[in-house]
Amino acid sequence: MLLATKSMEQASVHVSGDANVAAASIKALLATAGSAIAAAEEDDVIAKLAAETRRFTGHVLHTVKDPVTQMDAIDPKTGQAVLVPTCATVITPKCLATFAHDRKWKGGDEVEVKLHPAADTTSMRAVKTKVAIINTNADFIILEADTELQAPDMDAGIKAGTKFYGHGMSSPGHAANVYRGVITSANVEKYGLVFGDIASGKGDSGGGVFSATTGELMGLMVGRNRGLQKSCIIPAASLVTIAVALSKEGPMDPDPPPSDLPF
Repeated sequence: MLLATKSMEQASVHVSGDANVAAASIKALLATAGSAIAAAEEDDVIAKLAAETRRFTGHVLHTVKDPVTQMDAIDPKTGQAVLVPTCATVITPKCLATFAHDRKWKGGDEVEVKLHPAADTTSMRAVKTKVAIINTNADFIILEADTELQAPDMDAGIKAGTKFYGHGMSSPGHAANVYRGVITSANVEKYGLVFGDIASGKGDSGGGVFSATTGELMGLMVGRNRGLQKSCIIPAASLVTIAVALSKEGPMDPDPPPSDLPF
């Protein structure tokens, strides 16, 4: 028999019966308690890191598809296309990345991104950018800003089993949210993607994926594999390589990408 008692001053465990059974019961109890404590500590770490890295997630307006016609939804009051905020992530001091999906942007198009100034997550400022790179295979777009941005530190080596959290906008009403997962495969496939163990939500694309222990940028969420129920992530190192080349050499042929780049 296993009996656990707890007071404000102390906690105690009383056992009777077979010693081996009692020992196994105590071990299981301690493991459960330890797991709960560890999980709570991990929650606290991620909450703090997420608050610090929220400023690297910008908002870009995007059209909404009519579920019946599959065309851009139109607001009956204004006659204009319905626009909702979507994610873009700062990857270098001069560049942001977002998803490509069905965007109709072309190279050189001007795009306004709203970012949180410094650590202030209660307000946003507009940043002017231009479309620099479009890669429809890997489903990303790189935007070049006309001003210096505060960029996150980068995790250059994604490994399978690494825990991550991501910033998205898949909550009701396109509100900001934070989700969590684990990298299941760090073997970059032919389009430059790695995979996470969760299926990302609609609205998470374009958001940054960060290390759950360091808060470093690991990659960009661009979608999900419905068949495998896994999320599709572009490694940050690949995006930064392209962004750095862009700053040195100017715009590159967006599709197909240059053969010496990792896509």
